[in-house]
Amino acid sequence: MPKLLTAEEEARNFDRQRDKRSGNDSGLTPKQLKEFQKQRKEEQEKRDEGAENEHLEKFTGFVNDPLGYLHSIVSQGEFGNRDQRSQLYEIITLVKIEQSLKELVSILKSRK
Repeated sequence: MPKLLTAEEEARNFDRQRDKRSGNDSGLTPKQLKEFQKQRKEEQEKRDEGAENEHLEKFTGFVNDPLGYLHSIVSQGEFGNRDQRSQLYEIITLVKIEQSLKELVSILKSRK
């Protein structure tokens, strides 16, 4: 006597048969398929996060190494005209002042 299937099992079998006929059968077990989908979702989240933070790269580069970042910008041809060069010198001056102030604060803290 054939085994009676529930409606859910029958629908699942129908989907499998349809996928086999259409050539979309992945050949993966349900557990492998879930793992594959989970992996794809994690990869997509990483790509989305990277794209979201991509516009911040120039700011983080400047914060981490301001003079090095300015050097790389200048070598790419930025700050070519006279007005931009004066802005560059102002930025460099401000960066140097900030570095000197940080050094002064650290020296003062160490003397306490």
